[in-house]
Amino acid sequence: MLLDISPSTQLIIAAILAVALILFIASNINDKLKLKVKEYEATWKAKESELKTQMQSWALGELEKYKNSELLLAKTQLEKNAIEAAITSLDRWKLEQESIIRADAIKRSMTVNLGKITEHLLPFSEEFKEFNPKDARFIGSPIDLIVFDGVSDRKEMVNIYMIEVKTGNSALTEAQRRIWQAVEAKRIFWKQIKMGEFKWKTEQ
Repeated sequence: MLLDISPSTQLIIAAILAVALILFIASNINDKLKLKVKEYEATWKAKESELKTQMQSWALGELEKYKNSELLLAKTQLEKNAIEAAITSLDRWKLEQESIIRADAIKRSMTVNLGKITEHLLPFSEEFKEFNPKDARFIGSPIDLIVFDGVSDRKEMVNIYMIEVKTGNSALTEAQRRIWQAVEAKRIFWKQIKMGEFKWKTEQ
């Protein structure tokens, strides 16, 4: 039947078929291109999301570094300011207290010296009236005085007193307390040593 179609008609049909084929091929290519574009878009979106995540992570890291750096700088500055303020306050306090400290040191020194003077003058004071000052022997440490009561007056019975002078609220030292306990317990003994040729004590 194609033989009955005129050449012009055959040409038109061939052209239509060619156009249809071209359109089919173009459509197929277009579909493939669209698929490729979608794949590229999906890949790009994934890369974009990854890059955004990386950028956000980097930005947060840099922000944290900056924050820590600023905090460290602020902390260092605050510490420096605090130290400078403390030194200034200490210097001001030292200037204000210098006269008080000196006066207190002088007062304490006078108290110590007065105590030592009192210890030496005690045998001649009213508090010592029951004893003869000649019987007193000042030793200073660990107690102040030993009184051999009756020796100077040649009394038959001699009493020995250990005297410690205290002023204010002063208390016995540990050594003085143990000496007092020994006296109270009558752990006092007479020891006579005869000296011959002097020899140094040898270690045992």
